[in-house]
Amino acid sequence: RKQNQSLQSIEESGRHLLELINDILDLSKAEAGKLDMEIVSIHLESVCQASLRIIKQNAHKKRLKVHSSYDSSVTTINADERRTKQILVNLLSNAVKFTPEGGEIGLDVIGDPENRLVNIVVWDTGIGIAEEDMDRLFEPFVQLDSRLAREYAGTGLGLSLVSRMMALHNGSVSVESVVGEGSRFTLSFPWQGPDSPLIQDQTDMVDIPYFPELRQALLVDDSPRDAEKVVRQLRELGIDTTTITNGREAIAQARQIRPDFIMLDTSLPDISGWAVIAALKEDDRTSTIPVIVVSALDEQEQAAVSGAAGCLLKPVSRPKLYEALRQFAVEQRENGAISDDLTEMPVLVENREESEVTAVPETHARILLAEDNEANITTFTSYLAVKGFEVTVAHDGLEAVTLTKSDQPDLIIMDIQMPKMNGLDAIRAIRADETIQDIPIIAVTALAMAGDEEDCLAAGANAYLSKPVSLTELVEAINMQINLVTENI
Repeated sequence: RKQNQSLQSIEESGRHLLELINDILDLSKAEAGKLDMEIVSIHLESVCQASLRIIKQNAHKKRLKVHSSYDSSVTTINADERRTKQILVNLLSNAVKFTPEGGEIGLDVIGDPENRLVNIVVWDTGIGIAEEDMDRLFEPFVQLDSRLAREYAGTGLGLSLVSRMMALHNGSVSVESVVGEGSRFTLSFPWQGPDSPLIQDQTDMVDIPYFPELRQALLVDDSPRDAEKVVRQLRELGIDTTTITNGREAIAQARQIRPDFIMLDTSLPDISGWAVIAALKEDDRTSTIPVIVVSALDEQEQAAVSGAAGCLLKPVSRPKLYEALRQFAVEQRENGAISDDLTEMPVLVENREESEVTAVPETHARILLAEDNEANITTFTSYLAVKGFEVTVAHDGLEAVTLTKSDQPDLIIMDIQMPKMNGLDAIRAIRADETIQDIPIIAVTALAMAGDEEDCLAAGANAYLSKPVSLTELVEAINMQINLVTENI
């Protein structure tokens, strides 16, 4: 246990140092007018959801409720996607950091066509900011209270970077706060206005699937904001929803109304969602009702073990909801519980990019892992094996090139710092060989310094991840690259 605590302390210290170095580099570039910006049209909801996923683990540790809402008239804005995500993660991380356990944080996207702006509001129910400190809030290296600096570690650079990056977008950042009640940071981006109503209406019509046998849902969630969003999404599908806020009442209600399916939050005020599922499975009246778990944390494996029909991450997006309903509907049809008509209707998702990222390939791939660290090898191979992948290991860059030629894997995970031949040279060697040059490569490095991603992509990598790698993100990256190859065949 002491060893684990020491390792955790080392990791946290390393992360903190890395954040400090990167923040100083970015701030220096911004002040010198040399911060690289690539202004393109970006899908705002996708960027917001990606930013929320980054902070969800820390939010879950503090039992924070995470909310989000999106203005349907806002689809794209012109911005630098990487910097926009950096801005959002910075504000969301602060919201998590300064909100006491059991509190709430949120992200709201609001279109302002009259002023041609999109406002992104990041809010929390945290400790708040005193009025006399507002003027110093966006100055570099400023932490407003030395007592807070000891309790809440940070570089004091984050909000200064946010302000400068928003200025580079020709936008602005403002803040409202009440001590003891929370804060609201508003990012204002220039906006060309909503899409044509005709185009928007056609998109909505195409994207909504049809589930004729699903008419009654039971939603169990004690967050009014989250519940309201899901109820609205289900209403679009023609599904009536009964909402319950605690586990024991949910069990009783399920026995009474026998809904077509149940959407269940795992964090409830009285008993856990897992206890609710167990009670439902033990009762003949409710044992066959499909349950979709809804959680702020990725709990796919526990959901599967408990017998749930699916697991969705908060905030629940329409594409994920539609896919979860389709999957358990197919299973119900195969078991004879639902008529064939249910799955004859095509299910189309509104966000093609998000669907591709999370889709699982029909056949599991053969992966070549190029890694010289035994602990990393054990972690990667064990997790990927559980996910059904076949993994071969190369312990250095030369072996990676040799095994790529002989085994022709479906995908390569390439560490950059390796003996004999480093990962960048190995990638270049693979790309120079016509027989193996098209194999997708995910570069993985512990360096994580500014410019590393660009170097890896320039060498020929298809994607880049920095250590410590989220295993879930790794699998998502693998699936995305394999799907792209499949589409191009």
